[in-house]
Amino acid sequence: MPAQHHRLALGPAEGTRRLYLVRHGEAAPAEEDGPGADPWAAPLTRHGRSQVVDLAEALAGLRLDLLVTSTVPRALETAEILARRIGLSPIAEEGLNELRPGRVLAGSPEVVRQAVRQAYREAGLPGARFLGGEPFAAFGLRVEQALARILARPGWTRAAVVTHEPALRHVLARCRGLGLAGLDAVEAATASVSILDCSPGDIAVDAATLRLANGSGDEAIRLD
Repeated sequence: MPAQHHRLALGPAEGTRRLYLVRHGEAAPAEEDGPGADPWAAPLTRHGRSQVVDLAEALAGLRLDLLVTSTVPRALETAEILARRIGLSPIAEEGLNELRPGRVLAGSPEVVRQAVRQAYREAGLPGARFLGGEPFAAFGLRVEQALARILARPGWTRAAVVTHEPALRHVLARCRGLGLAGLDAVEAATASVSILDCSPGDIAVDAATLRLANGSGDEAIRLD
C-alpha cells in the first residue's frame, strides 16, 4: 500500500503533551558494502540528509522541549541534524530501535519488499517472528515501554521522537484499535511525522489521541 498523509484533527487540547514521532530520512548501505550488508548499519543517503534538513527547518518553528532517538545509526544521524537546528541534545532510547530480523535479505528490492510484507502479514500469529528474528510481540512491548518511559519523564510538553517504520507501524496500528496484525495495515514514509496527544498521566500508546499520521513537517507546524 502506498504511504498516505492524513491530517486527523486540528489544534492540541489544553493541558495535553504532544509527541512528534519522526521516521528517519532515507537510508541505504553504501555500494562498497555489497549484498548482505547489515541493514542496521546503513547511513542516511544524500537525499535522506536533505529530507531531514528540510524537516528540521519546519520543526524549528515548534516549541520542543525534548528530543529522543533510537540508537541505530540512521536514526542517530537524523536526530543530530534535528538537534543542530532546534537546539536540543538528543537522548538515546534503545527501546525505539529497529525490528531485528533473523537473517539479512538478499535479492532485488521487490523481492525484499515482498518478504517484509509477508512477514508483517503474519505478525498477529502466535509466536510470529520478523524474518525468523525478533518476536513481534516482544518488539511491540519494548516500543510501548520506551514510549511509556518518555511519557513518564517530567518537565516537557512537546517531544520529538526519532524512530523507525516498524515502531511507527505499531504505534499507528494501536492508535487505530488494531493489534499486531495491524502492522500490515499502515506504512510510514521516510522523514514523515506522526503526532500523538497524551492526556496528563497517560503512559500507554493506545490511550493517546492520534492527530496526524504520516504527515510532513509543514503539516506538523499547522497543527501546533
